Amino acid sequence: YAYMLTSMEVAEVITRAKGSSEVSVRALAASAGVAGTTITRIQGGVVDPTLHTVERILEAAGFELNLTVVRRGAERTPRLGDLS
Repeated sequence: YAYMLTSMEVAEVITRAKGSSEVSVRALAASAGVAGTTITRIQGGVVDPTLHTVERILEAAGFELNLTVVRRGAERTPRLGDLS
């Protein structure tokens, strides 16, 4: 099973993180080490960023990217976050 985030899903995550951090695109870009136009293009769903770029932007906004890989059909231990 492979799930690929769409450009719009990535755009939403970046937009929400940026909004929550209350920083400008310019400040976020400088902190993440990417061009401001890159963030704007990601937010617009125009560009599909690499996972590394998404991670850098989220970290600059004060967030941590967590990925979980689970074998299909494997039992999964419920987590507190599953309740929300």
